[in-house]
Amino acid sequence: MVVACGVFDALANVFIQTGLHSSTAPSTLPVISVLNALYPIGTVVLAGIVLRERLAVLQAVGIGLALTASVTLALA
Repeated sequence: MVVACGVFDALANVFIQTGLHSSTAPSTLPVISVLNALYPIGTVVLAGIVLRERLAVLQAVGIGLALTASVTLALA
């Protein structure tokens, strides 16, 4: 399990670096930065699935708003 976590963490870093260096368009950095900032959502979702933790209403609203903002940014 620890090895798998390390591999996924390394892959995430590779994907972020690839995304940042793959384009010279000025809009690439803001989009990737916002998407990178969404990584805590994965932790919260996994805690709900694996550890059966419950989301508070405020957390669910925050996740919804963050995802909505990301989609809006992608469409802009």
